[in-house]
Amino acid sequence: MWIWLGGLILLLLLLIFAALISRIRLTLNVNKHSKDDTILLEVSALFGLFKYKYEIPMLKFENLKQGIQVKQQRQDNVMKGHHKEDEQQIDKDKVEGWLENWHRILDATHDLKVWMQRTFRRVRVKHLDWSTEVGLSDAVHTAQLSGALWGVKYSLVGLLSFYLKLLVPPELFVIPIYGRKPHFTTKMTCIAEIRCGYAIYAGLVLIARVLKVKGGVKKWQNILFKG
Repeated sequence: MWIWLGGLILLLLLLIFAALISRIRLTLNVNKHSKDDTILLEVSALFGLFKYKYEIPMLKFENLKQGIQVKQQRQDNVMKGHHKEDEQQIDKDKVEGWLENWHRILDATHDLKVWMQRTFRRVRVKHLDWSTEVGLSDAVHTAQLSGALWGVKYSLVGLLSFYLKLLVPPELFVIPIYGRKPHFTTKMTCIAEIRCGYAIYAGLVLIARVLKVKGGVKKWQNILFKG
């Protein structure tokens, strides 16, 4: 009996160790072609046993007042799995609400920015591919726009490398299309990973930072469960 019990404990410890050294993988795909837009985020953990997919198959700009209409799809394989679809309108009021919540979260957490910087530095970007085709009716304007896009891409990648760890050089392309009507397509794929054990540790540190602030837990609850 004791041998069986010891074997089960050893097996449990091995499973916990394997889970801690496993990686959480995030795969982001962004694809825009003419009026078709697709944003897909996939998260997998525990050697693929847990999978979560968040997809935005439609982005429709209404006007400056109404903002953007966004269609969302969520899917996971937990238990029997869940699938949910909804639509929401992102306008000025919603963006202001997000900013207000962000400032409330900062007030409710001790040194949140420090925690974010340390956690993000543990994220390893294993692949980054971003290709864009652009064209205007005038060749000179096409060349100028292509140069501006190169500058934007290098600036964004530079900012990304400041917060995350890039394991491989990013593959960036800007392809000018001359002699055609206005044209814009872009496709990006980014794959990043973080160890599950560190993600759990970071979560515990975040909880400790919230507890350091008087009323921090209640503020977080109000933000997370608002509405």
